[in-house]
Amino acid sequence: MMRRTGRSLAALSLGVCLLMTSGANGIHAQSSNYTFTSVVQVGDPPPGQGEYRFSRLGGPQVNNQGDLLFGGLREIYLRRQGHIQRVAQRGDPSPLGPTIDAFRGRGLNDQGEVLFGTRLTDQRQALSLVTAAALRTVVSTSQFMPTGGQVEEIFGSALNNQGAVAFFATLRGGSSATGIFLVFGDTIRTVVASGQSSPLGGVFQYTFPPHLDLNDRGEVTFVGEITGGSVPDGLFLFRDGTIEPLVARGDSTPVGGQFNHTHRPQINNRGQVLFEASLSGAPVRDGVFVWSEGAIRKVVALGDVTPIGGRFLEFDVTESPGGIVGPPNLQQPGTSGVCRGDRRG
Repeated sequence: MMRRTGRSLAALSLGVCLLMTSGANGIHAQSSNYTFTSVVQVGDPPPGQGEYRFSRLGGPQVNNQGDLLFGGLREIYLRRQGHIQRVAQRGDPSPLGPTIDAFRGRGLNDQGEVLFGTRLTDQRQALSLVTAAALRTVVSTSQFMPTGGQVEEIFGSALNNQGAVAFFATLRGGSSATGIFLVFGDTIRTVVASGQSSPLGGVFQYTFPPHLDLNDRGEVTFVGEITGGSVPDGLFLFRDGTIEPLVARGDSTPVGGQFNHTHRPQINNRGQVLFEASLSGAPVRDGVFVWSEGAIRKVVALGDVTPIGGRFLEFDVTESPGGIVGPPNLQQPGTSGVCRGDRRG
């Protein structure tokens, strides 16, 4: 996931588009505040790929310039100024020498810099950053971390507009088996590591890679698992060198009931955090919420009516200056695609 400068969660809405047929192009939908346009669909041809067609569209990322990053099965693409260009593909050489065998996650910032994870043909993993100057490696397997261990596997990552990168890694050796780390230039610092004390009691202990995000102030939001505390997990914010709890399992929600699991947090430069959550004891089972200095409000919940008809059944959202891009699932016939919502007026 990528983070952009000057974002405001006050302007959030949900950008959705219902593609009624697999061959439809340039479909538009309108609500009172937004115009929605189809960007790319399953079945469209990638640039320079002959008979190849997109069979899936995953992980859309959008920046303040309107650029859109997304991935097919074998490549990563960037849509800029109306044109789609390939950023990287399987078989490209990496800065470490071996060629790219597979991609694992991606991110985009306002400078058009692209972060992506790779598995190389020698089975090593790496995070790579594409800038206007060059392609460089941010972190790779066997690199030493501040906890004393060496990177074994790299998972979720986030990129900000200064080129800083946050990521989660499993480690071998050292004082911790896992950790979230922040890289800026040649400096690596620890955000949180397994065995570290939690502000909710107990210690952080990861069994699954957490969702995380990073803003331009170097603040990191992440989902944390806890052992020996009053709750098993929660949503946290790392800023000014300390970790603050934002949402804990069992906390009351704005729509009734309690928060269960929190997912995919995203943070802007005001320190506001957008997140998805499953709920218990509430009239809905899932929703998207915003945390801002202790207050939580609902953005949208499953079952809410969409601007183009039907109801939301599932979310796959990316926060942007004027909206959230899909693809969502709607309670109405149609295929899925990547869409963008822009505020009018």
